[in-house]
Amino acid sequence: MRLNKVIKFNLEDRAIELRAEGKGIRDVAKILSEESGEKISSSSVQRFLNQRNDAAAEVVAKNEELAARVAEAEINTIEKRQAIIQELIEIARESKKGKNYRDAVSGLGKAIDALDSLDKRTGKLESKQKIEHSGSVDHTGVQIYLPDNGRDN
Repeated sequence: MRLNKVIKFNLEDRAIELRAEGKGIRDVAKILSEESGEKISSSSVQRFLNQRNDAAAEVVAKNEELAARVAEAEINTIEKRQAIIQELIEIARESKKGKNYRDAVSGLGKAIDALDSLDKRTGKLESKQKIEHSGSVDHTGVQIYLPDNGRDN
């Protein structure tokens, strides 16, 4: 296959520029011929532009494929995080059943942290909206009373 004259005479940028200005294929060929002193046919210009468009379409397709793989990996990560959150909730339930309320609250706190992290990752929660918890009071206005080793205070 012969090298396209637009490429051979290093006229690629000029051809693209002329097309961007709205010039037709024949006009681009005529201007390139005049400017380069070489005969550049309209079919050479057309083939060059088609090759360029095909290459651009290939890049777009590769980018779309990459975006799909990234999205798939992101979904996989989210699913794993959800499974971990469910495990933390189950640990908290088991701790509550055993009347180990401190561990239950700790497990729920870790589940809340994990949910916040997941929400941030998916763009559903801004860091300033994060539900904070420390000890027996959190910023949701809920007060949690913990029995202290079976003694009521």
